[in-house]
Amino acid sequence: MEPKTTPLELEDAEVRARMQILGAHINSQLPVGWFFVLLAGSHGKGRRLNYVANAERGDVVRLMYEFIERTKEQFGEHVDETKAAAEDEQLARAQQRIAELEGDMGAIRDTFFQLIDRLTDPKLTDSEIAAAVKEVFGDPRIKQVRDGQTRTRSSD
Repeated sequence: MEPKTTPLELEDAEVRARMQILGAHINSQLPVGWFFVLLAGSHGKGRRLNYVANAERGDVVRLMYEFIERTKEQFGEHVDETKAAAEDEQLARAQQRIAELEGDMGAIRDTFFQLIDRLTDPKLTDSEIAAAVKEVFGDPRIKQVRDGQTRTRSSD
């Protein structure tokens, strides 16, 4: 397991550790045969949600769906979900863009290693090296990235 390095990873690790302690306490206070689910999440952009439970994950997820279905009519009428839907759409666009950039980076990496393989041939002349570099930088994928273009740029 890699060490936690970012502040976000360190914070998540701390929250999970504290939730485990809380979970053990909650479990000790319940009668035999009962289970619990403890949810803890952060506010704002980049929200995260962690949970701890003494039940199987599938049972917890199923119970949460049942609870939402049973209570959404009673408690959700006053909540405007327009903002949440807009945030979900924005998040989906960001995730799509990340996937595109990861694809671009993969193409660049592959092209870079092809160039390195070709350039390490000691028999290459200067003109052959120049032609190989020109060929790589003439690749449309490299041009798109270099010029800041994207495959699917949406007009916002």
